[in-house]
Amino acid sequence: MQVRGYGVPVWALVGHVPAVDHNPEQLARAYDLPLEAVEAALAYYEANRALIDGRLAANAAEPACAE
Repeated sequence: MQVRGYGVPVWALVGHVPAVDHNPEQLARAYDLPLEAVEAALAYYEANRALIDGRLAANAAEPACAE
């Protein structure tokens, strides 16, 4: 699931929440999104927590690309 009209994956926003001290306004600025879009994405996360958390866990388990 992506933020409608912006192409940012919800899991990416959720994964960045700790980096902005759980502040939706800072998250919106970090991704250049309207606050309303961030709030909608966070609401989607709350309703689909298991799905998004699973994606975050899968990303964390993937080995880093070697250059």
